[in-house]
Amino acid sequence: MRKFSSALSFMLIAAFMVTLISCGQQKASSPLLNEKINSTNLLDIARKMKDDKDVTREEIDLFSNGVQRLSFNKDSLNGKTVGQVIEMENKLRRTISNNSLLTSTTKAEMKLAVGFKLDKLVATTKKVEDKDVPLDALVYTLANISDKKIKKVQGFVYFQINGQNIKRFTVNADNQPIEPGKGIRMQQVYKMDQNSQKVYQAQKQNIKMTTSFQPIIIEFEDGKKLELKLAR
Repeated sequence: MRKFSSALSFMLIAAFMVTLISCGQQKASSPLLNEKINSTNLLDIARKMKDDKDVTREEIDLFSNGVQRLSFNKDSLNGKTVGQVIEMENKLRRTISNNSLLTSTTKAEMKLAVGFKLDKLVATTKKVEDKDVPLDALVYTLANISDKKIKKVQGFVYFQINGQNIKRFTVNADNQPIEPGKGIRMQQVYKMDQNSQKVYQAQKQNIKMTTSFQPIIIEFEDGKKLELKLAR
């Protein structure tokens, strides 16, 4: 009985110590987080925040960014607490991070699904009502480097000089199934404009030019769809 009592006492003491340590490790919440903001006390709050050891560096950064963002509209700040501004900015930052994560992983998965090779870009013409209309003919190859059949690819081909886009062509390979490990060679024709003329001029002058391909939609035969939302 004594052994059981001693063991029980030991367990109770151990549980108490764990609780005590856990409470001690919890971050103290600063009363400053509950202070309300008005149009004349922002600097005072900043000075208090600078000297408040219970306010973290991250909270300071969030508050600073939130004030800058919300100060364009007086009513967006007035009446809110410091903690509310910090929480709003934290939610916004997380949303931006989540969107960035989805964009980067979608781009990565697209790269692992489709390969692109530019074969050539040539100037051509087409007779329309007895007039020669200047056109661009883009010849390219799309390769399915995934392990699933692809039924649709849409995207953009960029021509760049010194990292600057000078021309963009839309690629649309719809109803053009591509088996895994296979490729298709395609030609698309576009109305010529001033930007494509810049490409031809660069070719004539041997100016170093790079091309890149960015898919925006890839659809697989099994129903899976990768779609990239590009900023306008």
